[in-house]
Amino acid sequence: MFEMNDTTEPINRVQPISEARLISPVSNEGGEPSEYWNNGVFDFVRKYNYDKHDARVAEVPDDPSELDNILKELRENFFQTKQTFDIEFRKTQLRRFGEGLRKYQDEFAKALEFDVGKSAFDADTEITGSEWAIAHDISHVDDWAKDEAIDTPIMMAPGTCKVKPEPLGVVAVISAWNYPVLLMATPVTQAIITGNCVIAKPSELAPMTSAVMKKVFDEFLDPRFYRCVEGRLQVSIKLTSMRLDKIIFTGSTQTGRLVAQAAAKNLVPCILELGGKSPCVID
Repeated sequence: MFEMNDTTEPINRVQPISEARLISPVSNEGGEPSEYWNNGVFDFVRKYNYDKHDARVAEVPDDPSELDNILKELRENFFQTKQTFDIEFRKTQLRRFGEGLRKYQDEFAKALEFDVGKSAFDADTEITGSEWAIAHDISHVDDWAKDEAIDTPIMMAPGTCKVKPEPLGVVAVISAWNYPVLLMATPVTQAIITGNCVIAKPSELAPMTSAVMKKVFDEFLDPRFYRCVEGRLQVSIKLTSMRLDKIIFTGSTQTGRLVAQAAAKNLVPCILELGGKSPCVID
């Protein structure tokens, strides 16, 4: 594990485009950019010192051996304690999560500058956006958790029917490198507020940010129900092949297909937010 310090050198953000490579969110392999502009839309290209960054990526642990034990422990705690079913417990955990993000804001800023070349302002927007998500979900969870009465078929009379929201179990959250705080914090927030246990796996391509996020989990969240696991390819393969209750993945379309294929073998439902140009129609 590596620590942030004042001597950590940031990305060289003035690297010429001809010397930059495109890094796949799936692997550590780079290729020459085919286009700098695409139909007038700027294609974001990560420009950094590859030797320094790749050395940090290589330091990210990639040991999947503990994942089975983690899943077993979280699932046992989920069913035996029913602690995450309690709405006030969920709110408390999310408040602590927000406290952790804010406490380590300066470390996140240094990490984001090194990992993806973000300014202090951009780093703050990721923290602030995460705090907004936390506040929003805390303010709405009481309504979301209410039973919903539905029509009862006449043959079931005089009985009544209702939909009762309940947690699924253990949810894996796998985030992307380009917004490594926000794209981890928001789905984790949604998983926690709905009463699930969480195994979070930050992107190894944002290694400094991954290390800081793990510190937040370890210090502020209840380890009986929430864990952050750093890792690269082997951890990702193992995690997506496990009998989880849901997988939330943000990343490339290519990797999303692999996640869906692995999850389908165990009939694990997925929420996939995949890359693209996000076309829209404005009327």
